[in-house]
Amino acid sequence: MYCSNCGKEIPNSVRFCFHCGTSTSQLNHSEAVESSVSEKLQQDYAAGVLTKDSEIGDKSFIVTLVLSMLPAPWGLHRIYTGRIVSGLIQFFTAGLYFIWSSVDVLLIVTNNFKDAQGRKLKGYNRGLAFVCFIIWLLSISCFVYAIATSSMQDINKKNVTTAEETISTSRAVSSDDSSSNPDVCTEQKSTQQEEGTTANPRTINSSENGEKKNAVFKEAPHVAVINENAVVFMSPERAQGIDYLYGEGKAKQIQELLPVAAKLVAEHKNCDEVVKVDFDDVYSTPSTPKIYVLSKNKKEVIFTLQEVEQNIKITDNRLQTPKYRAPIRDGAVFKYPETKSGLIKAGFPKMLKKLGLSNIKKANKLIPFAAKKAAQNSGCNAVMTADISDKSTKKQLIFYVHAENYTKFYFSEEELLTDTPSVSEQEKLAPLLVRHEVMAEEVIKSKLNYPSTYDRHELGVFTSRTTPNCNEITIEFSAKNAYNLELTYIATVQFDKESNVVGFYMQEKR
Repeated sequence: MYCSNCGKEIPNSVRFCFHCGTSTSQLNHSEAVESSVSEKLQQDYAAGVLTKDSEIGDKSFIVTLVLSMLPAPWGLHRIYTGRIVSGLIQFFTAGLYFIWSSVDVLLIVTNNFKDAQGRKLKGYNRGLAFVCFIIWLLSISCFVYAIATSSMQDINKKNVTTAEETISTSRAVSSDDSSSNPDVCTEQKSTQQEEGTTANPRTINSSENGEKKNAVFKEAPHVAVINENAVVFMSPERAQGIDYLYGEGKAKQIQELLPVAAKLVAEHKNCDEVVKVDFDDVYSTPSTPKIYVLSKNKKEVIFTLQEVEQNIKITDNRLQTPKYRAPIRDGAVFKYPETKSGLIKAGFPKMLKKLGLSNIKKANKLIPFAAKKAAQNSGCNAVMTADISDKSTKKQLIFYVHAENYTKFYFSEEELLTDTPSVSEQEKLAPLLVRHEVMAEEVIKSKLNYPSTYDRHELGVFTSRTTPNCNEITIEFSAKNAYNLELTYIATVQFDKESNVVGFYMQEKR
C-alpha cells in the first residue's frame, strides 16, 4: 500500500510509515472513505445524476437551444454557457456565415454541447430537442424560399423596366425619323395597316396621358403557308362514289372539312408548308372516313372526320412519314348489277343463287375497300383486279385482289371493316416454308413404289420458295422403281397456306 501522508510505498504488515511515521490505522480509514465515495459516485451514475463523460452543469438546455436557434444575433448561446470568446467571434462573423452556428445547433440537439467547464447542459429532453430541430429546419427553408422568390421578382421587374426603356428610345428615334422624312412615315403607316396587327407581335398598353402602364410581349403563333392548290377539289363523279360507299352527304361534309384539316396542320411548329389535303381513299374504312394532310417536308397527318370537327390540336407524334399507297388501276374494281334480271342477263345466275341479291349489293360496296386494303401493302405495286371470291358464302363474303406484280390478297368482310394491316398470300405462306420443306419429303415418299429406298441428294438440286399462290419445294433424290432399278428423280411439291398439297410433279433426271 501507499502512505496517505507522503505517498511512499510501504508493506501492508507495518503499523507505521518508514518515511514519515504516519500510523497505518489512519491509512485504512482513508481507504474506507475512498471506497464509500467510489460507491456513492457509482450510485449517482446509475441514477442519472452524473454521466460517465462529465458532470452536468447548471446551464439550462432549453435556454441554450432557444438562443442557438435565434436568426440573430449569433453566439448568445455560447456567451450564456460561459464560452465568451467563441461567442463573440460568432457574433461578429454572423455565426461564421451560419455554418458554425448550425453545427452548434446539431451538437445541442444531440446533447454533445458542453459549457466552459466541459460539463453538459442541465435538463436535456430528447423529444423536445427533436421537435425544436424540425421547427428550426422548416423556418430556415421558408426563409431561403422567400429570399429566392424576392430575387426572381426583382430580376423580372428589372427586365421589364429595361424593355420599356428600349421601346421608349426606339419610339423616340422613329418619331425623329418620321418628322424629318414625312413621306417615309406615311409609307410605313400604310404598310402596317396592310399587314395587320400580326406584323408586330409586341404590344404596349398605355394610359391616355401617354405614360406606359404595362409592356406585353407576345410571339406570333406559328402558321405555315397553305399552298393555293393544296385542297383537292372533289369531282361530281368522286363525290357520288363517296356518298355511295360512306353514306349520303358525306362528300359535302368531307369537302367542307378539308380546309379545317389543313389549318390544324399548318399551326403545328414542325410544318413548313401544307401542299396537299385530300380524302384518304386508301386508309378509310366504311365506318371511319379519313382525311390526310401532306406537308412540304414530307410529313403526313391522318385525321378522322370527328377529330377535324372538334378542332383537335395535333401532337408531335401525329406528324409521320407518309404511308404507302399503291395506285388502283382504272377498271380494277368490278361492280355487279344490283337486280335479279340484270345479274341473269350479265351471266351470273349461279352467283345469284349462291349468295343472294342482298349479299351481291353488299359486295359492290365492299369490293372497293378490298382494293384499297391491298393498296396499303408495300408488296403491291398496283391493284389490277378486285372482285368477290368463289370461296364466298351467304354467311361469309370473301374478296380477292390481284396486283400488277402477281401478288395476291384475300380479305374477309370483317377485315375490310377494321384498320388491321393488309397481309398478302405470299406473306402468309413465308412463315410456313420450313414446315413445308419437311412435309415435301413425306409427300414424295408416299408417291414411290419403294419409299424405304428414298435417298435425298444433299449436293443435288434443291429449291424452296414462296410464290404468290403457294410454297414450292423442289428436291433431287434417288429411289428404286418398279423394276428394282435405282434411278435419280427431281420432284416438285406445292402447298397452300392451309398446308394442303396443290401440286406435285416428278420426273427422272437424265
